[in-house]
Amino acid sequence: MNDSTANSGRFRFDATTRLPAGDGLELLHSDLSGTTTLIPSQDVALLQRCQSFATLDSHAARLCQEQGLGVLHIEAVRQKLATMAETGLLLSEARLLERIINDTGHDTSAAISYLGIPTRNRPLQLAQCLESYAQCMRATGREITIVVADQSDAAHVDANRSVLQKLKSEFGCTIQHIDGSTTDDIVRRLSVQSGVDSSIVQYALGPRVSGGFCGGANRNLLLLNSVGSLILQVDDDSKCRAIPPPEVSAQLLFSSDHDASDCWFSSKDEVAALCDDANADMFALHEKYLGKTLARCMQQHDNQVNIDSANSSFFRRLASSNNKVSITNTGVAGESGRREGQPFIFTAGEKRERLVASKEKYDGAQQEQQIMRGARGTTINDGTLCFGFNLGIDNRTLVPPFMPFMRGEDTVFSTLFRVIWKGEYFAMLPWLAYHTGAARKVRGATIDTSDAIHLRFAELLGLMIQMYQGRSLQEETERRLTAAADWLIEIGTGPVKEFESVLQRIWWQATAANIRRLEQALKTHRGQPDYWAQDLIAHIRSYQQSLTDPSYLISADIIQLFGSNAAMERQRDMVAQFGAFLRAWPALRTAAAELRRRDSTFGRKI
Repeated sequence: MNDSTANSGRFRFDATTRLPAGDGLELLHSDLSGTTTLIPSQDVALLQRCQSFATLDSHAARLCQEQGLGVLHIEAVRQKLATMAETGLLLSEARLLERIINDTGHDTSAAISYLGIPTRNRPLQLAQCLESYAQCMRATGREITIVVADQSDAAHVDANRSVLQKLKSEFGCTIQHIDGSTTDDIVRRLSVQSGVDSSIVQYALGPRVSGGFCGGANRNLLLLNSVGSLILQVDDDSKCRAIPPPEVSAQLLFSSDHDASDCWFSSKDEVAALCDDANADMFALHEKYLGKTLARCMQQHDNQVNIDSANSSFFRRLASSNNKVSITNTGVAGESGRREGQPFIFTAGEKRERLVASKEKYDGAQQEQQIMRGARGTTINDGTLCFGFNLGIDNRTLVPPFMPFMRGEDTVFSTLFRVIWKGEYFAMLPWLAYHTGAARKVRGATIDTSDAIHLRFAELLGLMIQMYQGRSLQEETERRLTAAADWLIEIGTGPVKEFESVLQRIWWQATAANIRRLEQALKTHRGQPDYWAQDLIAHIRSYQQSLTDPSYLISADIIQLFGSNAAMERQRDMVAQFGAFLRAWPALRTAAAELRRRDSTFGRKI
């Protein structure tokens, strides 16, 4: 019995292209099945109501009920759907999974060789973080090189070096320390080896901007120091402690959802009590999936897979010969990591119900920002969301760099991955790593909506990268990266009026989409509870007012750092600068691999 006649099989509609063809006909084409056909428009309307996987019987019964047709019509509708399944307009879940199971890609799993920690002026947190991971390495007998990328000032560099020396004496770990002077030497050597202008290399690895956050530059140093290996990058205010989410699924999940994570709201003391003694082999959690093909990941779950949330682009990536999990990340337990003043507004489903359970719970979540957030089950996705504070990276093949300057570097990292990289996937692990938070962020009792809706530079840059999507027909990742880099350079070096026009389109489109989401949420929940609805209405009003306010075309953090007068020009320059860096990234990786082959390390050995 074939897929199209088996009652147990599940199907859904997929059409990559849909065009009117005259005489009441439409052209439909599916990239996944290869089907191209002309069908009547009324049949297209039927197919469009089959967007979710279900059996043909279930589809037919639901469609008849929705159209007010009696049970006598169900078999006729089912037969029509069966014909569409046979032609490939309705995709078979079984055939999509067979495509993965029969993949001939080699298992490229390996052990993690490096633990990378970016840090700046936080020796106490660094010591706590490193000790927890060193204890794990000792308990599991692992020999992993610890690399600390350190942008601290002189006094804190000395304090951090003392922390590393103490760790070395107590645990005997192999430790490398990359401080400011070491970074300058790396910049010089990389520029000579790669032929890339030293100003671009400096921007990538150690941008010199007074008062600016440069965590992404630290992360780039860690990437270049580990080319050819697997690395786990963790924040300096985290610990090697992990708990499972409150509800765990044993299934492997494939997803294209922008945010496939769930969220539970708690207090700092409650999270600490759960995490303090939750020792975990964090390296093993990542190694279970990092570098492995999707077929191997499925085998680890006895082929028990849920693909309901995976769209066509997810499966199109399988056409690449390199299909594998390149990035893994855990969820977070503790400080949310959200920017100061950013509220929980865009929540839905069970997350929203937990958030608005009471006014006390709602207000507490907004102000304390203590959460347990992560995937309920291992979730493989095409780069939609990245928790950068606990990140496993297969650095044996080309991976995206981080935005060196400003916060939100993991946002840009995941956007680059989703738009440019082919055949590679993220895996969100059903574990929540402990994020202690270096200091309590000040969050007001009321939400400043005008600030909350204002884009930050990372969000703006991410939207610009998304605008590039589809402009290049190149299949090779490196060539697509170059094309995207040239697109950003073009935006950032063209006429000011054109740059402002791009910003305006981005802001209008993003704002209109957010207004629609908020209005739909109000409608769905009938404006209840009132304290939640008031915040959504305030956001809608601020979004509406922003549509004609040119100040919203400049990201809030750029204004804060450079002032209003110079902000637009600096923002434009930074877009072009990031484009130039992206263009140079493959050459920098190649040069770094050669320098490390000769010198074995970038950092100073402790």
